[in-house]
Amino acid sequence: MEHTYLYQLIKSLSTEERNELILFVESPFYNRGNLKAKMRPLLELIFESVSGAGKPDKMEIFARLFPGKNVSEGSLEKSMTALSNLIRSFLLTNHYWKADNEFYQNLDWAVILRNRNLKTRYLNTVKKLRQIQEVELYQSSEFYLKQFLLEDEVHYWESLHNKAKGDQNLPATLRQLGLFYHLNQIELNNRLLLQQRIAQVNFVSEEKFEHSIIEIPALHLQESTLLKINFHIYQLLGSKVPNIVEFIALEDLLKQHEKELEPDVRQEFYAFLRNLCTILLNFGFLEMRPVLFRIQKENLEKGYFYINGKISPGAFANIVISALRLDEFVWVLKFMEEHKERIIGGEDTNDFFQLNMATYFFALGDFNQCLNLIPDAPVDNLYLIRARRLRLKAYYEIKSELLLYELDAFKMLLSRAAQKTISPALRGVNANFVNFLYQITKTAPYDKPKLMKIFNRISAKNSVAEKEWLLEKIQRSLK
Repeated sequence: MEHTYLYQLIKSLSTEERNELILFVESPFYNRGNLKAKMRPLLELIFESVSGAGKPDKMEIFARLFPGKNVSEGSLEKSMTALSNLIRSFLLTNHYWKADNEFYQNLDWAVILRNRNLKTRYLNTVKKLRQIQEVELYQSSEFYLKQFLLEDEVHYWESLHNKAKGDQNLPATLRQLGLFYHLNQIELNNRLLLQQRIAQVNFVSEEKFEHSIIEIPALHLQESTLLKINFHIYQLLGSKVPNIVEFIALEDLLKQHEKELEPDVRQEFYAFLRNLCTILLNFGFLEMRPVLFRIQKENLEKGYFYINGKISPGAFANIVISALRLDEFVWVLKFMEEHKERIIGGEDTNDFFQLNMATYFFALGDFNQCLNLIPDAPVDNLYLIRARRLRLKAYYEIKSELLLYELDAFKMLLSRAAQKTISPALRGVNANFVNFLYQITKTAPYDKPKLMKIFNRISAKNSVAEKEWLLEKIQRSLK
């Protein structure tokens, strides 16, 4: 019983929803099937089971629902299916009548009134729909969808009463369709462009994704702040190396319109801003370090990192790394302790936290403690790569005999296991790290000409993980 769809559905209900569901099940309007008399008893039996009062199996439930009848799994299955359908109707009804669904309720009502040719009531409802939109506080993709649906409904009404006069609301409908289409197109493209920076993206067709194909009409960009910001992000992500001046302009644009943006949209825009800053850092613009850390602290204070009060492991790690690069040891330790129980990750949360603590001890120079804390096999691929890279650095610092073995193992991971899971760019920066560390390790400390050649090769490459650390190791040997 515990593994049935019905049981899981009921288990997901809140106490308030369970009380309302009883009223719904008792309604003859909704509960009108042949098995209507069995719905309330079956519901109460499962309530008991979910609450832990008892765990009857299906046969026990059948005996209580159909006393004196021969056991028939078919009858019980029909009862359970009927109750599942009732609960589905209950949840859909509750969802539809939520206060924040007022626009769609009125839009559906307008359609009903139109179909019944109740002109005055229809026009009043359309007027109410426009008023709902006018007082909307934020721009969002949902806002533009509603605008299009509203104008399309008005177009439908006017086309029914077409007397070869007027524009039938087509210009307004097309305008809103354009805004909605371009906004969704560019939002999805931005997410894809960012994802391509960190993961292997497989396309359905052989045709490669081309960011340059998107063009936005100037009038749309002038009309929609949301579209304008998204387009700015799109242009930065579409460049191989983002432009710092344009990055600063994006931050200024976000701050200028911050209060106009829906909270979820604002949060996503600042995530793009932080990612763009990280991309700049990866290309060697180290002057962006304090900029990224400042943005991260500001975003923490404003709550832009949190999802239901929790923080993603990726965001947590990025904050830790940014702080450590600026020697903010006291600040980062306090941050980690305050957020230890707020990391999203379920069973993997402890591994995520340990890896970040290992990174902290590495920055302090306590390499043995660092190695003790690195988790053996984090589930997340990006964390696995980061853990292996950190272990290599710690082994190098303590001159461990295991270093060459670990270098070979990491090469194997990148060439095989990571082929289908991380982007070529991310694989490339890590492969460069392994190759250069191998060269440094195999070069005698007194062979300064060779070390200098390696130093110059690393300096000339932008796409190298742990580039600064590698250069620092060579510089130490050259002294």
